[in-house]
Amino acid sequence: MSEYKLVRLVDSEHEIARVLLGTGLARVETSEDKCFGSDFWSLGDISIAGETSDLRSTHAAVARGAYKWRLPPLAAARSELMKLLHVEEQTGARTTSGKDQTKQQKDHDKIISRIARIMDTVATTAVRLGMTHPIFDPGSLEVMPFRRSCTVVADTSGVLQGGLDFVARFLGPSTRIKVPAIVHMELVNQADAFLKWRRASKTNASMLLLDHLISQAGLRVLLRLEFREDTEIERTLLVGDPLRNAFRDDKEPECSDLNLSVPLRSYCDRLIIEAARQHQAYSSPGHQIQLLTCDQGFARMALAEGIAPLFFKAVSANDFFGSQFAGCIFHPFSAYLYRIPLQSLLWELATAFGAARLRSLDGNRWVEIAAFGEHLSWSPMHSREDLLWMRSGGLPIISNIVPTEPLTKPAGMPPTRPTKERKAASAATPSAAKESAISLDASFYRLNVERLLRLVTELGREGKLAESAARRIVESTTEETFTQYKRLLLSGEFVRTENDIWSITDAGSALALAIHECDPNGLTLSLSRVPTIASFLKELNEWKVGAPFASQIPERVQPTYKTIGEIACIGASIAEEGYFATPRRPKIAEFVDIALECFGALDTGDGFVSAGTWLEELVRKYGIHPEIARRSLDEASASELIVRSTEGSTINTRHDKHAIRVLRKSSSGPRVETVHLYRGDFLVPNKSSSSIRLRRPKS
Repeated sequence: MSEYKLVRLVDSEHEIARVLLGTGLARVETSEDKCFGSDFWSLGDISIAGETSDLRSTHAAVARGAYKWRLPPLAAARSELMKLLHVEEQTGARTTSGKDQTKQQKDHDKIISRIARIMDTVATTAVRLGMTHPIFDPGSLEVMPFRRSCTVVADTSGVLQGGLDFVARFLGPSTRIKVPAIVHMELVNQADAFLKWRRASKTNASMLLLDHLISQAGLRVLLRLEFREDTEIERTLLVGDPLRNAFRDDKEPECSDLNLSVPLRSYCDRLIIEAARQHQAYSSPGHQIQLLTCDQGFARMALAEGIAPLFFKAVSANDFFGSQFAGCIFHPFSAYLYRIPLQSLLWELATAFGAARLRSLDGNRWVEIAAFGEHLSWSPMHSREDLLWMRSGGLPIISNIVPTEPLTKPAGMPPTRPTKERKAASAATPSAAKESAISLDASFYRLNVERLLRLVTELGREGKLAESAARRIVESTTEETFTQYKRLLLSGEFVRTENDIWSITDAGSALALAIHECDPNGLTLSLSRVPTIASFLKELNEWKVGAPFASQIPERVQPTYKTIGEIACIGASIAEEGYFATPRRPKIAEFVDIALECFGALDTGDGFVSAGTWLEELVRKYGIHPEIARRSLDEASASELIVRSTEGSTINTRHDKHAIRVLRKSSSGPRVETVHLYRGDFLVPNKSSSSIRLRRPKS
């Protein structure tokens, strides 16, 4: 069993895919450690559509939502939950009598009622993820999607039942969302109740589980909206005294006549109505205000107050259990598909319950995601970056994606598979085929590398793209520029084109995976399918370490090819000296010796060396790329093979010409980032460490 490690949602695809590799089947399970102990509650099976014999296709299915989630029947799921909570059906004669029997019956009825609420709350998971939609009032549905600016004021039921996610996902950007302060307060109170039960010496398991599901799922909805760049959220003023009196007794003698110590049943609803009325008063005439709720009584109250309700019917356990949901469904207002990656489902369940697990049917392979636990830490960064704790067991070890073709062909020969059409054309006119191959080999490309990577990433995510969509991604202004991207992808057989539709191939999926993993070896293998890139990378590999590289490719395309070499960690620039080959990949023990030797040669006696100088000396003398050096230094330090310390309080910008380009991941896609080696924030991110000290650990 591996140890827990912090993982972003987008970085978990690889391990999840390895659980499904080969069979394409797995079981989804959830756990609340205080309620279930070490046991898990089964929430059905996951089945992958299509081929699952290799990691590329399985990884693509996980990322594209090409799966089905089949839920167990309601009776079976309810029975298993009651068993985990140690609740009996209590059918038959009871041993107690009189008042004790009446109390026992009432307590049992409360637990049964609570379990029914738990089942309904679990059902809202599919709505929040977008796998199914709320059932809206026909009058509300008639005006969707909103053509004019509109403000939607949400109540707590709208947050918890998935209505707010629907509005943010499908009705933006014209829709603004207003979350009243009382909604936050209700969720915070629910979280406080959950923690109270969790810390109690005697645990009420059903109450704890219900409060956990409601509070953590609701807070995740609000956090998800907070960190979405395309959602506009407004908040109301916090009215101090009335809000305080809604939740706690007021013992002040002068207020006793007002009976403020008694909470009013609909007081929270009243505050939400007031928030909507206040916004209505400040808005321009004609601006539409709608109140999002699935509470029928609250919707009637809003109508009586002159505010249009955006009413929807809540999804119940009967609608959820025993059903099947797909990870790829149609957008409700267009003909386009949108996708829910499998890791998004696991993240949602882990947040709601505390832990979620994807396990193979034989139980040998599994991945567990945890959001809450006795020994798991938390910091605000975890929520900002959507980080959860992950561990796994029994997964097959796959060091890298096997390329579709061996890369040992001589430079200049296109490493492409002969299709039936090419074979027929070659048999009919061999001279024409030869001329075509020569012209293909001589093709050089001048394009924006970052946009190329974004295009491949989007193709890997969607599987297919219209040519017009591809043109928008690469932001092409001329047909000639756009043709460069198309020819490169066709040259490497990363895509197939038919009727202006681009479909990704296995080779394209391998490239998309290498981009997603920021894997320089995978990038080198995949991009070597393009003949001119293969020739360039081969030249770099064979070039003498320490001598500036003199390429034979045309000067006008050199920026494109040198950028590819840098993100693949095959080459690196040194300002005012030239472009150097960096093909070396030393093992960690060997790297430690090289790092210390290089540091010792540069140290002038004060024990510290400029980080940029050290990195460039590794390029110049040893042929080690700065990105490889950074990763190797991190691994050697974590393995306690080397001790590093840094110095510097301000960023050094005097040598900003000394920069390289590296591949980085971001929420919006791959990014080719320019990093400045002398600033001091490359080796240790978010810290000014312009000087570095290296030494061996003391025995």
